[in-house]
Amino acid sequence: MNLLFALLSTVVASFIWLYLFRILNIFHPAKWLHVMFFFCLGALSTLPLFGLFQLVDFSDFISDPYLDMFLSSALIEEISKMLLLVAGMALIPKLKTDKVNWLLFGACIGLGFGAVENIGYALKYGNWVLHYREILSLTGHALFTGIGAYGIVRILDKKSNQALPWLFAGAFLHGLYNSPSVLVDEGHITDLAGITITFLVYLICVEVFALLFNNLLNHSIHFQEEKGIPMQAIRRSTLTLLVLMQILFLMEYLADGKQNTVGAFLIVSSPLLFIMQVLVARLTALVLVKEKTLDIGLSIPFTLGSPDFSIPGAPKLGLRMRGLPYDESEFLRFMHKTLQVYPLSKRASYFGGRAEVEMLEKVYAKSQILFYKVKFWESEEEVDTARHYYLIPKFAGSNMVGNFRIAALLYRDEAIDSATEDFGTGAFCCWVKIPLEKRRPWWKEFFRLLYARP
Repeated sequence: MNLLFALLSTVVASFIWLYLFRILNIFHPAKWLHVMFFFCLGALSTLPLFGLFQLVDFSDFISDPYLDMFLSSALIEEISKMLLLVAGMALIPKLKTDKVNWLLFGACIGLGFGAVENIGYALKYGNWVLHYREILSLTGHALFTGIGAYGIVRILDKKSNQALPWLFAGAFLHGLYNSPSVLVDEGHITDLAGITITFLVYLICVEVFALLFNNLLNHSIHFQEEKGIPMQAIRRSTLTLLVLMQILFLMEYLADGKQNTVGAFLIVSSPLLFIMQVLVARLTALVLVKEKTLDIGLSIPFTLGSPDFSIPGAPKLGLRMRGLPYDESEFLRFMHKTLQVYPLSKRASYFGGRAEVEMLEKVYAKSQILFYKVKFWESEEEVDTARHYYLIPKFAGSNMVGNFRIAALLYRDEAIDSATEDFGTGAFCCWVKIPLEKRRPWWKEFFRLLYARP
């Protein structure tokens, strides 16, 4: 086993995931010093556990393998991480004022714990286990601890009756995630069924964490309406780094003379790449509306088929990620600024000529569509008496007109049903175009986000 490679790959993977979780708090990115402090606390939380496991064999007292796994792995590990999170927050009290930090730094502690655990597994079984553990297990610990940390947030909100279920939820999901390994060892299910269950539990954790993080961001003391998550920039930079990490693993396979296992490596990489894309896509598709609380439920981060609402440009078939289906940061740069209405054709245009709109505010409909209230005028004389319309970003397609992109749809004010806040099918007026931003190379996006400050 190449210990140097195990250390290098773990450091690289941990850094990528720390980079992602840190930038998700778009309103007030954490200092890297604080991020690394909690990461190191997570690494330290493994030391008493390793000592405990050396001294005590829980199977001597617990005959049931499932209960043994839950107590000796999931519950004790989550308690250890949670205690270090509380201790870390106590040492830096100013971080407690923004409750989103509990989930953020809980995830950092989970990453630190998972990093040390991964090196331990590599020492025991070989570097091949790192190929999937740097994706699933590393981020899994971050998700479990972040979900459990929401229980502390409930205590701070003086809703202690909701705290215990959430404090226990992280450990429960951790145990559920580990349970397929016991089921396979006991001969109750096949390896394929075990892998499927593991992936399903992981996806549920992604969705629950995303919703909790979303709600805390919406209630953040640093909330700013004009700021949105730069979805495309984060996805390009993070996924590129993760793909490069997979290439690093492939090179290690080849260097160790494992050419005969490259086929298996590529087969395993396919679902891992899918998991990476889902995690990054869902965590960057948060719906940011001040003081809006989204319903929490057990579901996976995506749906299949068409949305439940009828809007031109919406995808009709295929996989659709939950959350916001477009890069909101593209539109928020025009908040309280003017955009040009552009009729694609006489038939598609309600006005037939050039007009302008000014973005005023975000509106989150009961039908779970995020749109923007705008002021509309066709000439300078109408600015003071401008009418209100509603702008909805396109979900799909990329229609270019010169140096502009057709990016949104405009609806008349009377199009909205006051009871459902939904849109009638005949309410479409025309298209709105926005100036194209020059796309930066992924590495420039990476460094811009890496050094993002509050």
